[in-house]
Amino acid sequence: MGNSHSIQTRVERAGKTGVLTLTQAKLKDVPPKMVAMMWQLHNLKSLDLSNNRLKSLPPPLSSFASLKILSLSCNRFITLPPVTNYPALETLNLSHNALHTLDPSISALSALKCLVLSHNVITNIPGSIGQLKKLVTLDISFNKLTTLPSEMRLLTSLEELNVENNALTMIPAEFGGLTSLKTMKLARNQISKFPAEILSETSVTWIDLEGNPFGEAELRALEGAEKYEARRKNRIDQFLKT
Repeated sequence: MGNSHSIQTRVERAGKTGVLTLTQAKLKDVPPKMVAMMWQLHNLKSLDLSNNRLKSLPPPLSSFASLKILSLSCNRFITLPPVTNYPALETLNLSHNALHTLDPSISALSALKCLVLSHNVITNIPGSIGQLKKLVTLDISFNKLTTLPSEMRLLTSLEELNVENNALTMIPAEFGGLTSLKTMKLARNQISKFPAEILSETSVTWIDLEGNPFGEAELRALEGAEKYEARRKNRIDQFLKT
């Protein structure tokens, strides 16, 4: 769908549906004519610009007040594009880009529930991420992280954390404050220390430690392991009943 007529048709249709999909359009930038058309999409709910060649977004595209879903995966972003003025945004996908850092301004996305940053080269997560009080799913797998900020303990709505394939050596003890946590995907890091507080003080029912120095045997030796195993068994039993 690389031709301009097809793109124009999709933008026009989005005015009625609230959904705009411009994937695999070979876009290196967003042409001014398209920006002018998209500026009229006041009720846009979902925007998918994945699988293009984008390195930046024009500023006018940072003011869709009704936007709930934004996918920018499989592009060429090096820094966080100007997306922090989306007051209703619930899902942001920036996977498969070339992000080195996550700008602290990410905290402005106060309605965000799902943040996907996998397959980048991120080396640092800012403490301001702890301000995303509604975040339920955080995927920062396949990056270059060596530490996680203790401020993530403030993500009290977080249920799923995926940090697989990084270079983490430990999980902060403060993560015991993640009271809604259910799933931790920690495989293929360098974790040698894991806090017992997560087993005893959270709702976690699944922890994957495959490929770490600290494994299942060490986990079972921690205080609170019995509570964790009971929750895990209950989850499996419920799954088998469905």
